[in-house]
Amino acid sequence: MNRKWLRALLCTTLALAVVIQAPNLGEGPTLAKPTVERDRYGIEMHAYQRQLYTVEPRETLASILRDHNVAAKTIARVGSDTEPVFDVRKIRAGSSLYVYADSATGSTPIFVYPAEPTRYVVFDFRDSVAVYAGFIKPTVTRKETRAIISQSLYEALDAVDASTDLAMQMARIFAWQVDFYRLNKGDQFSVVYEESSIDGSVTAVEVLAARFQHGGQDYDAYGFRQDDGTMGYYDAEGNALKRQFLRAPLEYTRISSRYSRRRFHPVQKRFKPHLGTDFAAPYGTPIVATAEGVVVAAGYGSANGRYVKIRHSEIYTTGYLHMSRIAVKRNQRVRQGDVIGYVGNTGSATGPHVCYRFWQRGRQVDPLELALPPATPIDAKGRALFDALRETYESSLTL
Repeated sequence: MNRKWLRALLCTTLALAVVIQAPNLGEGPTLAKPTVERDRYGIEMHAYQRQLYTVEPRETLASILRDHNVAAKTIARVGSDTEPVFDVRKIRAGSSLYVYADSATGSTPIFVYPAEPTRYVVFDFRDSVAVYAGFIKPTVTRKETRAIISQSLYEALDAVDASTDLAMQMARIFAWQVDFYRLNKGDQFSVVYEESSIDGSVTAVEVLAARFQHGGQDYDAYGFRQDDGTMGYYDAEGNALKRQFLRAPLEYTRISSRYSRRRFHPVQKRFKPHLGTDFAAPYGTPIVATAEGVVVAAGYGSANGRYVKIRHSEIYTTGYLHMSRIAVKRNQRVRQGDVIGYVGNTGSATGPHVCYRFWQRGRQVDPLELALPPATPIDAKGRALFDALRETYESSLTL
């Protein structure tokens, strides 16, 4: 290789070395991309102005979009494109809808519907038709509360500024250990729970552990997560608090008339057996199956009104009377907690309630006095973990 070619090759190599090494010498500024600020629904705040719209009576999503100058061919696609994500027929009068106006053009290409406290649906018409759901992560706070009963569980929790949802959970957890329709003045409880909230509004409550002192006796409940993610509740020995049957076919309410062999009938004006338990509740309140089973009757009787009867096994059958509307059919299988109808006052009834009837081997009995077997206890595999979890809550539950 002659000296001319050698000199050229050396110059080229040095030039490449300078180019490769130049970034390491700190030459030239590095420009950061501007941060795009978005609202809780993921929409760019600088590009759009968000306005709150309240749905009026008889309005539909289609009519609202039309009033905001969304093209007719775009609206026509909304129904089919939305169906897998959200049923637009569920948008009701009084609901909130956020309308996003383009800051530059004034057009309204984005609409957001908060379907639930933690779930929203976006209707985006900027490029084509995009409909998708999003979720807001709530703030979860662990809390401890204790109180003494003077009148009711609701009153006691209200006095310590606890959510009413907590009363519902406590009533469900201790349904078979504590008679919430006969609480004593001086009964007390302590509870450890997690409260989820968005912007200060409570969206969910989950009890972690609780102790309820009723009639001088302590009842404990420890939450233990199941394999499917659901929370089950057990006593200190790992026995399930839940029974095969719910204590009542309604959420925590009041008993207007108990099971009795001799009760004065308010309609017939004479003494006769009342072989059921009446739970008073507002008209239209959902009624649920107290256990899994098969609907063996769903119809109307002059005295019973609209009623449903469910066979749970060869031993147990339940009945639900005076419904305003029936939500199941004969031969349909239902699970515990499924809605089977709604509170009414059909048949021989003086007000809205459900008469709950319970048969054991063909004989009507009082379900509130019946000792029903519990669900499956903690298995050996999970026992060590449960024991450790129980110990972490012990000091917090001291009354």
